[in-house]
Amino acid sequence: MFFLLGLSIALATVLLLDSVASLVSSTAWKGIRRSSQSWSSATRAAIVCWLRLVPVAFGIACVLLLLVPAYFTHEPRTGHEDVSWKLALVAGFSAIGIGLALTRGFVNWRATSKLTADWLLNATPIELPGINVPAYRLKHQFPVIAVVGTLRPMLFVADQVFSALTPEELCAAIQHEAGHIAA
Repeated sequence: MFFLLGLSIALATVLLLDSVASLVSSTAWKGIRRSSQSWSSATRAAIVCWLRLVPVAFGIACVLLLLVPAYFTHEPRTGHEDVSWKLALVAGFSAIGIGLALTRGFVNWRATSKLTADWLLNATPIELPGINVPAYRLKHQFPVIAVVGTLRPMLFVADQVFSALTPEELCAAIQHEAGHIAA
């Protein structure tokens, strides 16, 4: 029961801290949204990314660095405390949210892996100036230029893009994708 109670408290705390930090992030964005119109799109995107990631990281860090050590240090193991239905309900919602996030991440990872494998079947390696990741020319019905992958990014460019764009436009599109890679 000691570990079940600790797990329930940890899950409920993650949900509470994430919810409060998300509310603070949302309020902060509402406060700076108007003034951010003059900022570059890269700066705005970076700020939005941080405002979405920090609440989750804050909740997890507080639980792992503060709550868990304090619980194991100060909670008596001999006493018998039951998990109340309210705590179980909040912990259950937190567990469901974490499970859904992990499932969504796994599904997206699998879809991207399948897409990359499919594109690689119809692609030939190419060299592009300003790109230091593997680049491929592929046959595709859509004029796609896309970076796929986070840890090992690859650039894919559809055949028709090379004939549809001027050299200057192609250079600009490639530099745009290089910006994604750098980010």
